Amino acid sequence: MGLSLHPKYGGHFSFRGVIVFPDVRLLDSYKENAPIRTLKSEESVEEALKLFNDSYFDNRYRDCGSPLKKHGELQLKYFNTPPEKRWSLIAHWFRE
Repeated sequence: MGLSLHPKYGGHFSFRGVIVFPDVRLLDSYKENAPIRTLKSEESVEEALKLFNDSYFDNRYRDCGSPLKKHGELQLKYFNTPPEKRWSLIAHWFRE
């Protein structure tokens, strides 16, 4: 597990899946873009990692790097619900 910071949507730590296309090939001229550096200083990197490692449950790490969009209240409630209880949470939203 590791911390990822999206420049628009902020922090997340789970990648839910991978799709492999075995027959897709890149052109020889393909150049990979350099990753966007969301955090500009070593201090901000250290702070993000500290929040992620020590306080992930309060979701403050999600706001590191000043994302343009923040997770809503329902999203945070879902993220903070143990996986085995998420289906009942989702069902509750549809019953309201």
